[in-house]
Amino acid sequence: TCASSTGAGCARAIGMAHHILATYPQCLEAHQMLGEAYLANRQYEQASEAFEAVLRLDPEHIPAHVGLGMTCERLGRLDRAVTAFEHALEIKPDLPELRSQLLRLYTDAWGSEYAHLRLSRAGLARLYAKGHMLPQAISEFRQVVADQPDRVDAQVALAEALWRDEQEEEAAELCHEILGEHPEALKA
Repeated sequence: TCASSTGAGCARAIGMAHHILATYPQCLEAHQMLGEAYLANRQYEQASEAFEAVLRLDPEHIPAHVGLGMTCERLGRLDRAVTAFEHALEIKPDLPELRSQLLRLYTDAWGSEYAHLRLSRAGLARLYAKGHMLPQAISEFRQVVADQPDRVDAQVALAEALWRDEQEEEAAELCHEILGEHPEALKA
């Protein structure tokens, strides 16, 4: 986005992203470009806001979780950085760079004795969904949503699993609930 991470390149990317967003306020790519440009330009608060905007539109957007994680780390918000990387890893557990980044953050935040990865319930649910084990995925996602009602990504993933399992009425009902709270959630 920012040619050689120069200030001028970042300023052009930021200007271009704002121009696109003026016409297309729900353009994921423009919000992502804005976040990356702000991050490269060390404007961390603005980068965080841009990545959060992407995640409001698509709570399963891996590059936005990674960008938010990097931004929060630079702001010294290690707990939030860990959460962002954990969410990205739940969605895409086979990315070695995510795994190593998360292990490094665990070490930085809590010491090397806590630096081990574990499969979360949401991660397990996603593995079930990818393996077409939809009843198990639905069960796990329901538990994640019950335990963490603010996890819009899990709500959206649950709706998708219900839909893929041909439970269309319940999927539609859940999507209406999601959209009631998060009208910008594109997948819902």
